[in-house]
Amino acid sequence: MTQLSDHYDDVGPGWKRLLEQLHADISVLKSDYQVSQVKEKFGALRVYLDRSTRAMDDLIREAEKKSAHLCEVCGQPGELGGNYYLRTLCAEHRKADDEARENRWKEYER
Repeated sequence: MTQLSDHYDDVGPGWKRLLEQLHADISVLKSDYQVSQVKEKFGALRVYLDRSTRAMDDLIREAEKKSAHLCEVCGQPGELGGNYYLRTLCAEHRKADDEARENRWKEYER
């Protein structure tokens, strides 16, 4: 049986607190819930449970919405966007991410 606490490393460290809170909230509703997948998709958090209730789905949707405003790297306020693919990042990590990707493309073109 896997729960959210087993998936903290499946996304960036900036979303760990979001997952911790979601785990605590879902555990109140159903202590033996099971996770099928946790990932980043289109720049935001995605959580899939094996079986869920409407209340659990509401908690998940709220966490997914919040993730689109929290930097996946550091947890500070961030924005969804990107030059190469969508990520939710703060200004500092957005700049670093774009520069790293640009450098990789330059290496590829050589």
